[in-house]
Amino acid sequence: MPDEANTIYPPYNKQIGARYLKGLIDQDLVLLLVKDKKIIGTIGGNITRWWWSESKMLINTFFFVKKEHRTFENAKKLIMGFNQIAEKNLVPMILATSDAKDMERKDMLFEKLGFRKLGSQYGIGV
Repeated sequence: MPDEANTIYPPYNKQIGARYLKGLIDQDLVLLLVKDKKIIGTIGGNITRWWWSESKMLINTFFFVKKEHRTFENAKKLIMGFNQIAEKNLVPMILATSDAKDMERKDMLFEKLGFRKLGSQYGIGV
């Protein structure tokens, strides 16, 4: 979560977060990975338009697996499940990471799952 990232995120507001998540859950845009009745991972996002087009895409807002459960198989389950949402809605899927940690391993994960790299993110003040 944000406290594990190499990024200085703004303070977390539970009410804003809950309201945002409820909207995604209501639209079936959140997946949970559960083991022994405990949530060990999640992925979720939005279906939105490209800024220059009427065409839409599914883009993740968050993707997290608890440290002790970070395996290829667990990541693959969440990513491929999220891709099924994209396929159901007939839109492409874009996954991003904003924590700037362990990028080589993340690059290998996405490449192994058939993704192609689309660019990078940069920031000032975060």
